[in-house]
Amino acid sequence: MTPEQTPRFVGETSARGVTATREGAPVTPNAAAGETPETPRVRNDSSVRQRVGAFVHSDGFRNAVLAVIVFNAITLGLNTDQGLKAQFGQVFAFLDVAVTLIFVCELAMKLYADRLTFFKDGWNVFDVIIVAVSVLTLASSTGVGVLRVFRVLRVIRVLRVFRLFSVVTELRRVVEAFLNAIPGMTAIIAVLLLMFYVSAVITTDMFAAKQPELFGSIGASFFTLFQIMTGDGWSEVVRLLDDDFPLAWLFFVPFITLTSFAVLNMFIAVIVDSLQREQMRALETVTADIEQAKHELEEEIEEMSADVREIEDAEAIASRERAQILETLALMRAELAEVRAALPKKK
Repeated sequence: MTPEQTPRFVGETSARGVTATREGAPVTPNAAAGETPETPRVRNDSSVRQRVGAFVHSDGFRNAVLAVIVFNAITLGLNTDQGLKAQFGQVFAFLDVAVTLIFVCELAMKLYADRLTFFKDGWNVFDVIIVAVSVLTLASSTGVGVLRVFRVLRVIRVLRVFRLFSVVTELRRVVEAFLNAIPGMTAIIAVLLLMFYVSAVITTDMFAAKQPELFGSIGASFFTLFQIMTGDGWSEVVRLLDDDFPLAWLFFVPFITLTSFAVLNMFIAVIVDSLQREQMRALETVTADIEQAKHELEEEIEEMSADVREIEDAEAIASRERAQILETLALMRAELAEVRAALPKKK
């Protein structure tokens, strides 16, 4: 082998000091000694992000956050007791800081996992606002400079309990149903306000002189009519007017019937209908997920069936080739026997 020739066998070394591992594939001596070339480390952020996302969206993590919210609600209630506050005030303050830090870490992990899509969910924005208020109230308790102006917000720390809406699916569905029902309630609210306005004008003109405290102005009439609509002391109001207006009940009974039993029941009907639509939407979502999973499973089964068919076809081809090889070998043996028979025998 000349120095210019390329080594062809494993372990064969040319004059250039290059060792071959396979024909036509020279490697360096270090590689021949079993050392692998160094490669730059590539940070797999996507896999870390996926693991964090799977963790923060798991049922176990969600239940843990739910437990923290319930625990915080209990401690906030206990902190209102002056005796417990005097005895365990430092403990309550420490727990308040710990809960706030837990919420901040939770949102930070969700933001890292979901990135900008985190803000596409309105419940996530709601959580950010609640936690931001908690951080401001926590900072205000330290008395640091300008943050003292947020000390008044310490009263609304209890808003953190509202995070139950974003964690518990059933509560979230009820709130979403109520919010979706608001457009449908605008017409009912308009009808109710119109009825109140007309009734307030009538009662002010009729009863202002005799009962100025109850019907002396439009505002007072509005308040009295709202009290009557709720059923709180409406009979007492009517009895006060009995002496001067014995037929006043002819106005108030239809008013209570229309406002309390008709219009308010329409509110309930709209909310119930919205809740049913929300449940149907959730059911459709679950059904769509099931159908998608079924379709994916059918595709996987079809792919596996195709692979099985390919394996069976390959086995059939191999069997035919094996039969052909055996047939060829038999012919060769026969020809070899004929050749041996044709050769002259040695004496």
